[in-house]
Amino acid sequence: MSININIKRTLDDEFVSDVLITAFDGSVGACWYWAEWSDGLTPALVANNVDTGHSQRKEWTCCFITEREEPGVYGSKTLYAVAGETIEQGIQRILNDDTLITPYIRQYVLTAVLEGDAGEIDAEAADCIVQIGLFNKIVFG
Repeated sequence: MSININIKRTLDDEFVSDVLITAFDGSVGACWYWAEWSDGLTPALVANNVDTGHSQRKEWTCCFITEREEPGVYGSKTLYAVAGETIEQGIQRILNDDTLITPYIRQYVLTAVLEGDAGEIDAEAADCIVQIGLFNKIVFG
């Protein structure tokens, strides 16, 4: 026996920002093994300052990246904008079971969405969300 359950959740800007940070922040971002900043050096992102009532924090809204070139292979690189829509599409495809992915990644993403807590999404899950949002499947890794 099987059932379908439809639950609608809104991913707020903080949730999207947290996934982007997990995917691309610093030298430990989850996607750096296959991606780099669009100019190869400088963080290319759009961020808003948000007043939390107690302090100010940056909320990432979009990152501009290219695929990392393999040594000795040169050519034009495709520029990708990874924004809220990319994150939303990746999450939707993962939860719809539209792509091949390990069950524990799907569980992390489901838990994060149901609890409204992107902290449940680890680096590997963030990488999967970005790749599936951009390419409809896991291309790297």
